[in-house]
Amino acid sequence: NGSNDGSFEVIRDFLERKGELRKKIIKLERNLGFTGGNNIGFKSRCRDSKYVVLVNNDAVVEDHSFKLYIELLENLPVIGALQGVIINQGRSMVDSAGLYLSNIFTAHLPTKSLRDLPSKYELLKCSFVEGTYPIYRVEALRRSMGERIFEDILFGHGEDLLTSLRIWLSGYVVAFTPRIVGYHMRGCSWTRVDSMYLGYRNYLAIINLFGGSIPYIYNLTQTIIHFRYRKLLPILLKESKKLHTRLK
Repeated sequence: NGSNDGSFEVIRDFLERKGELRKKIIKLERNLGFTGGNNIGFKSRCRDSKYVVLVNNDAVVEDHSFKLYIELLENLPVIGALQGVIINQGRSMVDSAGLYLSNIFTAHLPTKSLRDLPSKYELLKCSFVEGTYPIYRVEALRRSMGERIFEDILFGHGEDLLTSLRIWLSGYVVAFTPRIVGYHMRGCSWTRVDSMYLGYRNYLAIINLFGGSIPYIYNLTQTIIHFRYRKLLPILLKESKKLHTRLK
């Protein structure tokens, strides 16, 4: 993705020593962002692939997690996208799980506390899966997004939200399993300014796409409140808790 720090050569040399793996490595001459890089990978997949998994460059996954993902998707064909629980690099709190949206499109974790994970459930419905370490059913992506995973114009931030909503609209379910599947050092790929710019830009683009001009102004006001004071309550928190039921 346009890296010039020698990482391409390191990864290529490592993969060449793994002769038993079926692998592809693609060098892009410029940075196409999280969206563009993953879309290139998706288009280059093996044609018989049933699933695609994304792994952030600043994430480390558990050995058992991929097997867990596959077993859940094989047993429940209705699921189009899935993720597990990602712990922050300090291993003290939840970094990512299935997220829930309020009606002004603010995203909320079910919990940040490891002790409060709803571990008695095998699966829980959610609004969207986050891009750190999700798995997607290829057929669900093709039905909802065509030959891509994300909208290229978003570049990074919020693209996972939009894809999950479209997967829901295409007839599939988006869910998470309350099992720890990996660890993440959030923010390694973006500067703070980059994150703020892309976060505002893409949030407003998505709500405008779904809501039109009047909700756009309303949501702009709510966005400023939310990010400036960090005190905006999740309007649909109670409704989100009702979704903590086992998928049938």
